[in-house]
Amino acid sequence: MITLSFFILGLIIGSFLNVVAWRLPKGEQFWRGHSHCPHCQKKLTWLELIPVFSFLWQGGRCRGCQKNISFRYVVMELATGGLFAGTYYFLASQNLVYFWPTLIFYLIIVSVLEIIFLIDWQDRIILDILIWPFVVLSILFWLFTGMGWLNHLLAGLGCAAFFGMQFLSSKGRWIGSGDIGLGFLLGIFLGHPLILIALYFSYVVGAISGLLLVAIRKKNWFSELPFAIFLIPGALFALFWGQIIWQWWLGFVGHF
Repeated sequence: MITLSFFILGLIIGSFLNVVAWRLPKGEQFWRGHSHCPHCQKKLTWLELIPVFSFLWQGGRCRGCQKNISFRYVVMELATGGLFAGTYYFLASQNLVYFWPTLIFYLIIVSVLEIIFLIDWQDRIILDILIWPFVVLSILFWLFTGMGWLNHLLAGLGCAAFFGMQFLSSKGRWIGSGDIGLGFLLGIFLGHPLILIALYFSYVVGAISGLLLVAIRKKNWFSELPFAIFLIPGALFALFWGQIIWQWWLGFVGHF
């Protein structure tokens, strides 16, 4: 029941994250003002704001202008519900001393990463306001709990340096400056060795996706892809399954 409650909470938060991701790059306030249709500006009623249900009830169309509502809103709500429930379930099995502070911290960072993913997907930018305040929050959290703060700080610095070298050597062609800050945030959040799992997953999936897009002629060899859309799923994958993979890898290497 608690896991289900966090899933429902995630649906509600996911609806809010959609609003933030849509308004923040445009400089609009997301904490006030009525939600509205992006096409006809019709103000949405409370019934039209219920996560997932409202989309199904309206048949995926605005009741005002009848234009299609992007399916990404439902995907974001369901994804946030799954991540909230999964994060609670994951942490509840670890018998943490600071369980509730850790859970709140993880849910905040996961939510921010989802916003970064959406904005980089739609606008191909990574906003500093979504990076540096949460870098500071992460540092304060690890210092407060004492759970390997030096490991996390060094992982953040190392990941930022890794991206920074790519940025400088390619003069910004391979990777954007915003990815450096994102790497710093992810490194501090995950620590070592999870950040290594995240990077490996991100580069492999990114390379495969790029080759497929070239093969079907959606992109060419000189096209750019927003890296955060691979880096953030890689980080979430590492968060939940990274330790299992790392232990398997150590056991595999130990046989040689």
